[in-house]
Amino acid sequence: MHPPNSPKDNRKKSDISAARYNMDHQIPLGIFLKREKGVNTVLGLGIITRERADGVFIVRPYEKVMQEEIFSVINNSDVPEELLTEVLKEIKQRNGQGKFRDSLKNKFNTCAICKISNEYSIASHIKPWSVSTPEERLDQDNGLLLCPNHDYLFDNGLITFDDAGIIMISDKLEDHQIKEFDIKKSDKIELNNKTREYMSYHREKLFLKNT
Repeated sequence: MHPPNSPKDNRKKSDISAARYNMDHQIPLGIFLKREKGVNTVLGLGIITRERADGVFIVRPYEKVMQEEIFSVINNSDVPEELLTEVLKEIKQRNGQGKFRDSLKNKFNTCAICKISNEYSIASHIKPWSVSTPEERLDQDNGLLLCPNHDYLFDNGLITFDDAGIIMISDKLEDHQIKEFDIKKSDKIELNNKTREYMSYHREKLFLKNT
């Protein structure tokens, strides 16, 4: 979609407003290929990923599995309205998690602790998704890119980090487990001010404190 060609192009302005709303809320939209006047081919669903500086919107294909879920629900007239709401809510949540993961993998090349490639790492929320606001759920500063081992430890409160980014290890982990997970007391990650705020929540609410 291109920007309006003239100040009187009100229809395109409303289309652009709708496109920005869909982009901000990650709502899928139908993609059509215009063959000729009045003849269009349906290409499927797409998600607007960004708006370029020149006003052009960039669209990528929507995940096939999400398309199948949407159409299976919409086409089944026997599905109760409350179930439809829950399914669409789940689809939106999954898409949000995917966007969060992609943003972290684009920013970081490796696990924050052990330097395993981001190809094998997991985007882990510092303040969990379930207790975060919609803005916090997609906030890049509310995330760490961690390998599966360290993601497990962090997610279960067995490790956390102080304000300087130095690792804190729960005494719930035995010495042999610390060795097997290759955790070192000198391990340190980079934190900014917003990440420190999220990490403070993790220390207070999730970390299994030493006795």
